[in-house]
Amino acid sequence: MIKRVLISVFDKKDIEKLCQALMEKGVEIWASGGTAAFLKNNGIRVRELEEITGFSNMLQGRVKTLHPMVFAGILADSNKEQHQKDIEQYKIPKFDMVVVNLYPFEEKVIKGDLPIEEAVEWIDIGGSALIRASAKNYNNITILIQPEDYPAIIDFIKEGKEIPLGYKQNLAGKAFQFSSYYDALISNYFLQESEQMPLYLTLPLKKEAELRYGENPHQRACAYKDISLWEKGILSAEQLHGKEMSFNNYIDVQAAFDIVGDLTGHACAIIKHTNPCGAAWSDNALTSFKIARETDPEAAFGSIVAFNCEVDEATAQEVSCLFVECLIAPSYSEEALTLLKSKKNLRILLLDSEKLPAREWDLRRIKGGILLQDYDNLLSKEWNIVTKRQPNDYERKALTFAWTVVKHVKSNAIVFTTDHNTIGIGAGQMSRVDSVRLAKSKARSSLKDSVIASDAFFPFKDNVEEIAKAGATAIIQPGGSIRDQEVIEEADRQNIAMVFTGVRHFKH
Repeated sequence: MIKRVLISVFDKKDIEKLCQALMEKGVEIWASGGTAAFLKNNGIRVRELEEITGFSNMLQGRVKTLHPMVFAGILADSNKEQHQKDIEQYKIPKFDMVVVNLYPFEEKVIKGDLPIEEAVEWIDIGGSALIRASAKNYNNITILIQPEDYPAIIDFIKEGKEIPLGYKQNLAGKAFQFSSYYDALISNYFLQESEQMPLYLTLPLKKEAELRYGENPHQRACAYKDISLWEKGILSAEQLHGKEMSFNNYIDVQAAFDIVGDLTGHACAIIKHTNPCGAAWSDNALTSFKIARETDPEAAFGSIVAFNCEVDEATAQEVSCLFVECLIAPSYSEEALTLLKSKKNLRILLLDSEKLPAREWDLRRIKGGILLQDYDNLLSKEWNIVTKRQPNDYERKALTFAWTVVKHVKSNAIVFTTDHNTIGIGAGQMSRVDSVRLAKSKARSSLKDSVIASDAFFPFKDNVEEIAKAGATAIIQPGGSIRDQEVIEEADRQNIAMVFTGVRHFKH
């Protein structure tokens, strides 16, 4: 049974309720300075840790609970004879429960964006040590780290029941998880300016939502937010309307917002299974949506639509004529929102592009580990024109647009475009020439005088032959094939201008 409890909490929520239940059962309650004062003010009989340690708070509160007399009373294992002898020899009060929560580094530092000199004062040392010591000795100690844990324990206390060992083990596991999370917040804060890939990778991830299911209904799923990127990223988007977001929704929304974030003007992207089925820019949102949709209107059914500009009433009217899973934009007019909210199942998200993190790692999970890389944010400005014919001004603008879009298409990726909209997209084919053929077949309008972008080099000249048949006049690609010269010669024969960027944009 619980005889002696140590309490040291920053968050005082409901602590008096727990202590009231303990006091009614005659449990001896010990607390650190601020916690003890709070409990006394709420009518709880409490003894201060100073009686055990012989010290008051030192170093302006940096040292309160860090003392052998405290930690021996937490770490002592009642099943070990030598532990019992030491406890008796040194007259150490042994604890059965520890209730502790930490300085709110997350709220004060991550949200508050404090300078490091102030931030270090919100790093909890003694509390973290109490958590780890208590969790290590879970056989003998019940560790509580959150007010949400109190009600179940209060029930055990009132009913006079022993707290099951399995339950205490779960609380200990939760405590270690939180301790790791807390340390990850701090380490990421200290390394936020570092460009190096860390030797030890720790991410402060907190469950943001339980999702209905994963990619498929038989898969469980949750969304976890990286708290070190406070209020940044897709999980920080405000949902204004519609059903809860699904696993696939989040992935597709990310893909859509990535594209419009790279485009200039009033841009729109339409996404299906992370691939664009249309992208465009113009001087207004409505026109951009219309011409983006024209790339592949059938694929646009059940899609994700993203804008990098405000959605006005006219655009909302046009979007509402199409079945769309999610719509995301940095702002909406009042009239547009009223109209869009009439679509019961449409998920409407609000996210300013400024809330996207400037630098973040791209992580991929594989069995047994994680792969880490930089995000593919590089858009080459240095072009090497390798053909006899130079691209004209129009073609240069069109090639820039095509090159921006193609890096967002699954490899092997081919995109036919004008200077402001996609015409045909070939995604995910195992053969590059098949991606060219697919893009040609998907085009609803003439490809004459269009340009084409390829995410990687052309291995054979047959790609250029297919492009010439379509009527395209300019190509942008990385180059780097052992057959580059054959490809260049074929482009010259077809009077096609071709640019090498030296940068590949594979997307898996």
